[in-house]
Amino acid sequence: MWHKVTKGYLDNLEAVYKCIIKDGKKNVTVDFHFQAGAIGGVPHIKLQREFKDVPLDDNAYLLVDDNSYMIKLDNNRKERKVAIYGIDYRTYGGTYNDLYCTIHLTPEIESKLSSAKTIMFKFATGGDETILQATDSQVKKLREFFITASQ
Repeated sequence: MWHKVTKGYLDNLEAVYKCIIKDGKKNVTVDFHFQAGAIGGVPHIKLQREFKDVPLDDNAYLLVDDNSYMIKLDNNRKERKVAIYGIDYRTYGGTYNDLYCTIHLTPEIESKLSSAKTIMFKFATGGDETILQATDSQVKKLREFFITASQ
């Protein structure tokens, strides 16, 4: 799934929620994938001007209803991409960054998410914030996911 960007210049392409049980231990994570400086893989003039060529900051914030959590990012990486495309017999090109990270959720956060009404994330690149919000239907599906993961 992806989450709606309510503020900022990062495009949230994917948010993958996982619950892995190995050797009797549960690990719940969310893998995020962003694009910076492009929309749909096509370099975008405004985004390229506004975007700083920096990776995600080390921490993100998760807001579940009225509870706020600072979460350290894991596997935080940036990959530079090149796009070439054509419009009206012209060829254009540009670059953008794909940004990736993983967050690990604590049992306390999982519990809050299993009854959440609103879910928001705040990421930053060089201090410039991007805020994501789960839609109502996503919140409902995520509540079900976290209820199942807690069993």
